[in-house]
Amino acid sequence: MIKVGVTNDYKSITQNLNCNSLWVDSIQVIFDADCPQKLLNDLRKNPVDVLFASHHLIHCITVAFYGQLKDYFPDIRIVIFDLFDQEKIRFNLSNSGTQKEFDRTKNLLVRTAKEIFIGPHIVFDENHDPQGFLEKLKLFRQGKYNFNDVVYISLREKYVIKLAAKELCAKEIAEELNISLRTVEVHKRNLMSKTNSKNFIGVILYALTNRVMTLEELYD
Repeated sequence: MIKVGVTNDYKSITQNLNCNSLWVDSIQVIFDADCPQKLLNDLRKNPVDVLFASHHLIHCITVAFYGQLKDYFPDIRIVIFDLFDQEKIRFNLSNSGTQKEFDRTKNLLVRTAKEIFIGPHIVFDENHDPQGFLEKLKLFRQGKYNFNDVVYISLREKYVIKLAAKELCAKEIAEELNISLRTVEVHKRNLMSKTNSKNFIGVILYALTNRVMTLEELYD
C-alpha cells in the first residue's frame, strides 16, 4: 500500500488515484493539506510515502521549505506539480531532495505514484523536453557546469558533516541524530554527489570553501 498526501487538491487528483481500478488496492490518499501548518501536522500524525505537492501551496512556500521537509521526513518522496521556467529554481528543486517535477497531467498521476520509487529523479511533462536540463544537471554534479548558488545542503546534512568532521563513524552519527544507519549512508552519498567529492573529506572542504559552514560551526 502506497500512502499519499496531497496539498491543494485539484479535485481530480484524489479521485484519479483512488478510482483507478488497477491501483485502488495499492494507493490510499491519507490527507489533503491547504496550508504549511496543516501539512506539517498531517505529516506528523500520518506519515506518507509520497507527497503530491504544489509549489504554490501559499505565497510563503519556497524551495527551501521542501528541503526542510526532507530534513524531518527523509524517507518521503516529494512530487512537485508545477513546472518552472527558471533554470536556477529547477536546479534548487533537484538538489533540495525533490524526486520529481512535472505538470499536473492526469495520465502521469498513478504511474508516478509507483515509478517514483524506481525511476529517475526528475520527470517533466511529456510536452516539454527535459533532456537539455538533465544533461546540465549531470554535468553540474560532475563539477563540469558552473551554476552559482545552486547546491542546497539541508540542516540534517550539516549535522552529518559536523559529526563526520569530529571523526564519528556512520553508526555513531546515526545514534547521535537518532536516525537509521541507512539514512546516514544515504545522506553521505548524496553529499558526495552534490559536492562532486571523491570522499567525505572533500565534502567537509567544500562546506568550508563555499562558506556553507564555518570552522566554528564544524568544531564547536
